[in-house]
Amino acid sequence: MVYATRDDSEFRHASVDLHGLRASATSPRERTPAATWTCPGLMGRRMRKEVYHISLRTSQMINVVRLIMIIGVIYVHAIPILKPIDSPIITAFSSLMRGPIGTSGIALFFFLSSILTYKKEFTFKSNFRKKCLSLLLPYIAFISFWILVVFVMQLYTPLLVLFHFDSQVILWGKPVIQWTPLDWFDAYTGFVHGTPFVYPFWFIRDLFLVNIFASLIKKAVDSNPYISGIILIAISIVLMQIGTYGLTLFSFALGYYVIKFNISLEKVNDINISLILVGYVALVLCFSITFKYIYYILVFPLVIVGNILYLQIGYC
Repeated sequence: MVYATRDDSEFRHASVDLHGLRASATSPRERTPAATWTCPGLMGRRMRKEVYHISLRTSQMINVVRLIMIIGVIYVHAIPILKPIDSPIITAFSSLMRGPIGTSGIALFFFLSSILTYKKEFTFKSNFRKKCLSLLLPYIAFISFWILVVFVMQLYTPLLVLFHFDSQVILWGKPVIQWTPLDWFDAYTGFVHGTPFVYPFWFIRDLFLVNIFASLIKKAVDSNPYISGIILIAISIVLMQIGTYGLTLFSFALGYYVIKFNISLEKVNDINISLILVGYVALVLCFSITFKYIYYILVFPLVIVGNILYLQIGYC
């Protein structure tokens, strides 16, 4: 409760309720409960309690790491341009970027998103509403726009020469006008072909899905963090087996473990960066081993070590 006084005023005290966002005026002669005001736009909202503090230095680090990851994503999606170049160095670089390095980099996006989500208390309803506005609506709008563009292109064949994505002009061997309900469903979800019609948007799709289960993940980890961790890894492996990016769930859950055990991200600076770098390179090189299950053995430690390495770079 905050009080402010003014000598020459009819009202000597003004009390502000920080939780209800309501102020009431009182005089030395009477208290008038009806004399209240509410803050426009904030009425009925309560400030979410912060359960994990992110320092200014850590916030700056996150921005640096995001920039590095964005540049990395651009390089990964530009790699097909290098395919015509017949060079073992280019081939090895492409394999690493699209393989272990790209995998650990994308996982870091989900890890940081999880920390930013869980750092304040939330309800399923509030988080769902927020993610619908920030993720789902833009996702649907952009895919719809792109389908419309392709549809128009298919009506006017000469326009095809202005574009260079022939694989998407006829989706699944059929023009848009011939799509079945299943084709339309798959264009927005990618549950049949693995990716939505605008294939880079699989990231937004997966981020939205893990946010739907954010409350359930929290409840499971809170009940038993160790058994839940094993179950989450098992589910992630199953998701990888059916062709999806199973590290979405693992990385997002990993972020909540940091919140639950109140692990400061700045502690990564206490780890010898040379040791982490050697470990990371060793894990990356191990992916060249021709063993059927090597990916499932190494990918989880790769993500953890990769996260530590990228965070240390961000703090530099």
